[in-house]
Formats: sequence, C-alpha cells, structure tokens
Amino acid sequence: MPRRVAVFAMTWKELRDFLERENEKMRPGETARIESLHQATEPATERRARRLAGEYPARTAINQACLHFAEHGHWPSMDPEATLYAHDRWIWAMWFSGWLDEMSPLQEEHSREEWLEWLLVESWHELGSWRWRTSQESS
Repeated sequence: MPRRVAVFAMTWKELRDFLERENEKMRPGETARIESLHQATEPATERRARRLAGEYPARTAINQACLHFAEHGHWPSMDPEATLYAHDRWIWAMWFSGWLDEMSPLQEEHSREEWLEWLLVESWHELGSWRWRTSQESS
C-alpha cells in the first residue's frame, strides 16, 4: 500500500522558520563540539581541504540521513563527519528557502517532507554543493 503524505501549502517563510527552529535543536550539540575540536587541532587550510575532499564520498550516507529526517522528523545516528556535512546542507536549506521567499511566494503544494527532500538532497546536488565548495575554497 502506498504511503500517504499529508499535502499542505507552505510558504517559503514557514519552511525557513521550521528549518531555523530545528537548527536550534541540531546545532548546539554535536556539530558545535566537532567544529571546535577541528578548529583547535587543524590549520584552516587543512580543515577546508579535508572537508572538501570528504563531502563527495559521504554523499550517499548524507542523502540517506536527510531523507530519514524528512520522513521521520529526527536524525539517524551518524558519525561526527557526517553530522557536519548534514549541518552544511541544513544551513544551505535555511539560506536558500530565505532567498526563495524574497524572490517569490511558494505556489506549489507539497508536503513538508517533499520540500525537505528537495532542499536537502536535490537542490544540494544541483546548486548547494557548488556554492558550499566555492565558499570553502575562497575562505
């Protein structure tokens, strides 16, 4: 039997507000601890190079974690590096949904799950990862 997903209209602002609320739950814990550990032990150029080199091989696992969150509303267990990459995507989703809100109101009706899947996986692969890599290389 196909899974039923409630479909409701969300504005980009409502979606961004949701992402910001969830970010408050996600950020203070593991990601902040891991980032501060790396900042204390690695020069910035080495840290950026390591993160750039590690993102692509981790994509399948990060995609699965993002899809799990979209469907279940909580993150699966992830190793520390995967947690950082998932958080990078989350930051992308917050920024991109804010930008989309400025450009145009949301017209299509999709479930929050579908919007999260699109923001955290599809838009990341199409545009977010390029923007992330560019920012890493230039900082």
